[in-house]
Amino acid sequence: MYKTSYILLSEDNHYYSVPYELIGKRVKVEYNSRTVEIYYHIKRIALYSRNYTANGRTTTAQHLPDNLQFMNEATAEKIISWADAVESCTKELDYDHC
Repeated sequence: MYKTSYILLSEDNHYYSVPYELIGKRVKVEYNSRTVEIYYHIKRIALYSRNYTANGRTTTAQHLPDNLQFMNEATAEKIISWADAVESCTKELDYDHC
C-alpha cells in the first residue's frame, strides 16, 4: 500500500493532511459536523474545517516534505526564477547555446 501524509475520513471519503514525519504512525481523528481534529499521542497536530467534498484533499502546506511543497507552489514564473538561480542558461530553451 502506498503511504502518504494524508488520513482518510471514510465517512465523507475526504483526505486531510498530517505532518509527513508521521507517515505510517497511528493518529487519532475526532470530528463533528464542523471540524476535524487529528492527534498524535495526546497532542493535536491538525485542526480543519470539515470538508464534505468526496475524493477531495484538504492540505496544510507545512505538512508536506519540501519537494512536494515546491511542486504545489510551482508556477511558471517560480520555476524560471529557480532555473535562473541555478545558472542563467538553465532557463534557456535552446541548451545547445549554453
